[in-house]
Amino acid sequence: DRGRERDPNIAYHSTFNLVAWRPSGLQTQTHKGSFTWTRGTTGSGTCDVDVTSVFDPAAHSVHVTGTFCGRNIDVTRTRGA
Repeated sequence: DRGRERDPNIAYHSTFNLVAWRPSGLQTQTHKGSFTWTRGTTGSGTCDVDVTSVFDPAAHSVHVTGTFCGRNIDVTRTRGA
């Protein structure tokens, strides 16, 4: 895997739309790749990242899904206007 040779290697991509300088429609972000980690002399490894977040400005909510270091993510948060 060539990406592992260049850790950290996390690609970020976003799609957003502004109308009159305000978010309009779904705003999407992705983070994909991996990084290596070490903890003193007790361990090291590689963490794979594949996370997508979608912000809905009309609903004031964000939904985050994917995996981070082998853990599944599926979280939605909403706040008041």
